[in-house]
Amino acid sequence: ESCSQALDHLEAAAMATRASVISRACLSAPDFVAAYILAYVRLRHGLKWCCGKRVALPTDGVESVFALDNRLVEAFEWQPRELHRVEGKTLCDLFSQLRLTKLPQHVGECLNAWYRGERPLKLMHKIPSPEALLRMQASGERACTAFLGRDLERVYGHRDPLEFLLHDLSHMEKFVANGLYYQQVGFFAFLCSSCAPRHAGTWSDFGHGWRLAWNYVTSDMNASVCHLAATFVAQLMVAVSKRLLGVVEDDAEWKDTKADVYPRGKMGPLKVMLAERMMLNQFEGAFSKEIDIILADHCSRAIFAAEAVRDAADLAGRCLGASFDDWASPTQSQFLQSFGRLCTDEFQQVDGMFLTAHFHKHGQQLLKGGRPQ
Repeated sequence: ESCSQALDHLEAAAMATRASVISRACLSAPDFVAAYILAYVRLRHGLKWCCGKRVALPTDGVESVFALDNRLVEAFEWQPRELHRVEGKTLCDLFSQLRLTKLPQHVGECLNAWYRGERPLKLMHKIPSPEALLRMQASGERACTAFLGRDLERVYGHRDPLEFLLHDLSHMEKFVANGLYYQQVGFFAFLCSSCAPRHAGTWSDFGHGWRLAWNYVTSDMNASVCHLAATFVAQLMVAVSKRLLGVVEDDAEWKDTKADVYPRGKMGPLKVMLAERMMLNQFEGAFSKEIDIILADHCSRAIFAAEAVRDAADLAGRCLGASFDDWASPTQSQFLQSFGRLCTDEFQQVDGMFLTAHFHKHGQQLLKGGRPQ
């Protein structure tokens, strides 16, 4: 066993003790995560845990325990010369006013917003399944995983427990960034209600490559709805074409893979194979059938505009920069046409407007306008 591996074991054991102290303190969820991160940073960097001040974030009205709370003494092991830096400060104050060593800026911003009720995070101590995380996102939440005990000894993909937690917070920021919250909720609800049953049934024999792609899109990807939808469609095209062609994946390569990697949706070589075997029409029919089934189910659940938008192309140009609330919603026919143009050269700005507006309003309707943007 190498020296670095031994040190990792020592750190895991020390952090397990500190995490146990934090668990017994009966803290709020954001206080728990703040204390957990601070204990990790203190353990790794000692007296150099703080690298200066940051642009202060608002903390008025926030409830948070003090950094010198007696319940947390064993977790932080403050030294006398540090007391001036933390005296009178809550955990929220520390992350809102200071820069902690080697922590990305989004960590303090996410925690501060969580304290203020603006981040729908759910604290967990085990990794939720991709299916559970999809259901959470469809209801407007994301997981925040803080490992305890022996789980602190593991590496998750290429991340240690602290990196895994910070990655969760990064996903939360992408979930709510730039007003993308409702459209993502709407799209994940579409995946959960209309696509997941198909994935569990007909799509279950698509292979491990598809399993990874599905897990990535449904649980490890936060972006604009056009990016999400295009990635989903591209991966589905690859899966359908591989099944038609009888392409056998190397199961050994994919079956145990659980990290945030996924097969690239490259249709070029597959289209050549389909053309050589004169199966392009068969592929287009099979793929269209799958899209028609999931969209028919979605349309039975969603609300659409009653009248078609006039001068939609001109309106799409003027929408840029405006609130998504003001974007023009499509009729059912316009929505189906725009969705059908994904991953084609025919996809235009107006299609992006229609898909964005539809899923944005779908998410709002599901949450009844609640939770943060």
